[in-house]
Amino acid sequence: MRIESVTAIPVRLPRDLAAARGTAGSPTALAGSAGYRWSKDYPCLYSADFETALVRIEVSNGLVGWGEAQAPLAPEVASAVANLLLRPAIVGE
Repeated sequence: MRIESVTAIPVRLPRDLAAARGTAGSPTALAGSAGYRWSKDYPCLYSADFETALVRIEVSNGLVGWGEAQAPLAPEVASAVANLLLRPAIVGE
């Protein structure tokens, strides 16, 4: 079995910021109105949306697998790393 393709896809989904607290959102209220906002209690930046990168890998026998690259901020960056660096290194292996 050989890896035939690797595709990383950045995902950004809106969320209800008023209700976003705890494990499915930021742990505190967020300051600002931009896409990325500072926590009012911690020196951390959070996204106003849910963000991640999905990775699709297909192998020579037709099997397809999906995974998630941890990308809570700027999923385009994790996707670019997978598409530009990882893909050429492992396709054909």
